[in-house]
Amino acid sequence: MLAAVSRMKDLQSMAVRPDAVGAILVGKTPSSEFLTPSEFGQRLGSEIVGVVPATATPVPALLLGLVILLLAGNLLAALPGTLAARTSTAAVLRAE
Repeated sequence: MLAAVSRMKDLQSMAVRPDAVGAILVGKTPSSEFLTPSEFGQRLGSEIVGVVPATATPVPALLLGLVILLLAGNLLAALPGTLAARTSTAAVLRAE
C-alpha cells in the first residue's frame, strides 16, 4: 500500500493529474493488514479496475521436471561413455 501511495505522490509532484494515471502496479506481499480492492482504491485515491490474484507454484510439477532433466542428461551421456568404454586403450595407442 505504501509503495502505491508513494508512486501516486511522485506522479502528482510531476504535475500529473490523478485521473490521467493509467495504471499503478503493486506487488503486494501478504501482511497482517488485509485490504479489499475498494479499500485499496480509497486509500490510493483512484479507481481499481481489476485485481490479478497471485499464482501458486506447482511444486510437484517442478520436481518432476527436475527429475526428467536429470534422467535425460544421464541418458545423453551414457552413449558416449559406453562407446568409450568399449575401446581398448592398447589398440588406440598402437594406431597412433
